[in-house]
Amino acid sequence: MKRFWDLLERSIIVQGLVTLAVTVVACVLWLNGSGVPDTLQVVLGAVYGFWFGTYTQKTTATVIRDELQKMQRGG
Repeated sequence: MKRFWDLLERSIIVQGLVTLAVTVVACVLWLNGSGVPDTLQVVLGAVYGFWFGTYTQKTTATVIRDELQKMQRGG
């Protein structure tokens, strides 16, 4: 439970819920044949861009950190 509150505090859970909510709304509109409004498409792009950009940044930072640790150990 402590991990849940830690993630909530860092807003990771909120980010995931917002991404899921926007995606579900867009899918429901599309499946109903209503079409997805341009504004919602822009929001989807921003949300996905932020989500995957953050993931990529964290992955890159991890790789760089690991490589620096290898170099410090002489390997």
